[in-house]
Amino acid sequence: MIDFRDSIDARSALKLLDVNGIIASRIVSGEIDLRFATKDIYILDNCDAVSLKVSLDKPLLTLSIENCSIKRINVDKQARIGHIKVKGGSKIGSIYFERGCECKELVIEDRSEISSVMILQLPEEMEFKNGVKIDSLRFNGAVNKGKIYFFKANVNDIEFIQCQFDKLVFQNTDINSLRCSQVKISEIDVTYSASCKDFLFDDGEVTDLNFLQLSKFKETDISITNSRIDNLSLGDYYNKGKFKFINSNVNKSIQITNSELSNGIFNGVDWPKAKIDFNRSHISKCNFFNIGWPEDYRITEIIRITDKESEDRLWEDMDSYRQLKFAYQSQQNYFEAAKFRYNELRLYYQLMHYYTWHGFCLNSLRSWWKHHRKSWWKYLGEFLILWTSKKGSNFGESVGLPLYQMIKFHLIFFTLLVLNNETFPVQITSLQEHNWQAFSRGVKIFIFMMNPAHPFMVDNVPIYGLVDTMMRISSGYFIYYFLKASRKFHLT
Repeated sequence: MIDFRDSIDARSALKLLDVNGIIASRIVSGEIDLRFATKDIYILDNCDAVSLKVSLDKPLLTLSIENCSIKRINVDKQARIGHIKVKGGSKIGSIYFERGCECKELVIEDRSEISSVMILQLPEEMEFKNGVKIDSLRFNGAVNKGKIYFFKANVNDIEFIQCQFDKLVFQNTDINSLRCSQVKISEIDVTYSASCKDFLFDDGEVTDLNFLQLSKFKETDISITNSRIDNLSLGDYYNKGKFKFINSNVNKSIQITNSELSNGIFNGVDWPKAKIDFNRSHISKCNFFNIGWPEDYRITEIIRITDKESEDRLWEDMDSYRQLKFAYQSQQNYFEAAKFRYNELRLYYQLMHYYTWHGFCLNSLRSWWKHHRKSWWKYLGEFLILWTSKKGSNFGESVGLPLYQMIKFHLIFFTLLVLNNETFPVQITSLQEHNWQAFSRGVKIFIFMMNPAHPFMVDNVPIYGLVDTMMRISSGYFIYYFLKASRKFHLT
């Protein structure tokens, strides 16, 4: 181990650096050129220098800079070094990693202050932690399988341009501006009370992009444009600033949980095969334009209710559809609003079916009636309304289904009316005794009586009674559903 202690100047340079020929270096006006290492650890302690140039060729070497003030550190393109640690409240003007250098780890910690860092070649792992302050951090064209960590750091400006690496993590770190352009990153995590005033991700690729539990006391502007993302997660995110997701693809999943997106913008987003989850989030005021939704416009939802947790989740899924419906109606896009309205009613029907018939079993009918009859009666009416809507028009989505159901039920009631009235103008006979003229007359009466307001007399034969009443109700009901389905793209 070699210690460089106190201030370094030209008068004491040779005495400090050439002790026993351990290292051959030179200092000119406060400049340190460090090379030809023979030891595994070098410590610069309480040094004040204009520049430090690292040209070492020792992969296992550790260079520790403690309590120093150095205007510029330059890691030469020929350098091969194990670890560089800046700590003890050191003040560094700039750090520059030239392209072609090799460094396993760069650690900056203990409230050290860095004005700017320019990295053209990534170390395998970098850590900025324990109160470190950095004004400007630049990664330009850096390509490696490196990992970068920020723990309890304070960074003003970070920029990645044409970079490719594995992982970027911010925890409990304050960032003024984080910009990524034309990058390819496996994972970005901004988590655990981290704050980022301005995040821009443009024309890049990322496998996992996560914003989880950001600071609730600072605005966060997130802008993602022209990018390809496999998995996007926002958790406990409160959009006091701006959220923009423009001309980008989500390939696998987007999960927005317990978040407030306020007036967020989704424009030109393509996610037809992704799992989409807006669980417990406010999205009703978001603006959705040119979105590639799945073909059935379904988000990720609970398939069936099995316990209290899945029941609550189904309510949340239904609320997500309701908010999406409201968002599209606010934009006067009634076509896609109708798709989400259908899914909202579909989940509500599933809930009412569960509440009405949960626990019903013929083998224990007495017990079921004793414990569930009140709740059964409470939800039965709601369930029947939804059931008739589902069977009558598929929740207003089908025009042909109500016509089919009207003809089917009308045929049943008409047959009952004929069988129970011997004076009716037409009667049902065998195929051998049928009459085409009477059949034609029966068809006309059949069609005529589809009118819910048809008279109570047919050829002076009275037809009033329970069957006729049910026939009027049935026809009116299905005519209503036909008209409602034909107007599904109108504001309702």
